[in-house]
Amino acid sequence: IYLIILVAFLSGFGIYLGRYLRWNSWEIFTDPVTLLYDIKISLFDAKYRFKSWGITCLFGGLLSFSWLYYKSLITTNKSV
Repeated sequence: IYLIILVAFLSGFGIYLGRYLRWNSWEIFTDPVTLLYDIKISLFDAKYRFKSWGITCLFGGLLSFSWLYYKSLITTNKSV
């Protein structure tokens, strides 16, 4: 369960990178230095930190909640 929640929050950060910083997945190969610089700035620079962590937690929480809700539905249906 912890691994799934970790992946959900990493996915939330990926949503932030794609939606707000306009990065695409292939750019890890075509422009990795600039991408890593943007990730560092997003996570640690006080000017951008609140937005990046907020959006990451929002989407990560939403994905985690969705998975936990789905899991509870599956468990409930098996017992019926």
